Amino acid sequence: MLKDSDETIRNLHIESGPTLMIDCPPFTVYMTMSSPRETKIWRHIIREVAHNNGFSLIDQQLTKFNVPVIVDKCINFVYIHGSMSEGIYRKSGSENSILKLLSAFRADAFNVEITRNEYNEHDVANVLKRFMRDLPERLMGKLSESFMCVTELTKATEKIQAYKELLARLSSIERGTLKKIVGHLAFISSQKTKNKMSTKNLTIIWGPTLLQNHVSTEIA
Repeated sequence: MLKDSDETIRNLHIESGPTLMIDCPPFTVYMTMSSPRETKIWRHIIREVAHNNGFSLIDQQLTKFNVPVIVDKCINFVYIHGSMSEGIYRKSGSENSILKLLSAFRADAFNVEITRNEYNEHDVANVLKRFMRDLPERLMGKLSESFMCVTELTKATEKIQAYKELLARLSSIERGTLKKIVGHLAFISSQKTKNKMSTKNLTIIWGPTLLQNHVSTEIA
């Protein structure tokens, strides 16, 4: 939140001049400007940086649960409109609609409203897949091999402990995003009699999207 000078700010007894308050919990920053014009310029710069989204997870606008807004909104839409749709996450959407929605999210994710009149469930499902696939590094990329090794353990208790240790090594954003996606896919799989998307089918689609593909190459 951006806020210009008011009585609250003036009571802080900071240097005279126009003051801009940047409220970003748990921190609040006060910037004293030399002129109203400088204040206006800084407001524009801060708003532009805060609203525009980059290509990595840390460059996204986030929900209070540390999940990128684009992930949260896409999953919520698919949950409502696509959970029972046959081939959800497998069928293609409209390329024009996918690019349009991705562009809107990049400009200001908080301001995006996904309407049924404009997009269908397959458009939105493919936006989510495309966003996750285009990350500079896959969500579980740095720990892909470790996660795959856990599947070879035979005891459930050992698997659970190993997964806990691996999840603890993810950042809060990575962990929050993974939790949101996995929970969503588990629900989609539970509706497999209607949507024909079993755990196996979803794994074929989402495995390469979440895990880094390690291809060994030889340099001649």
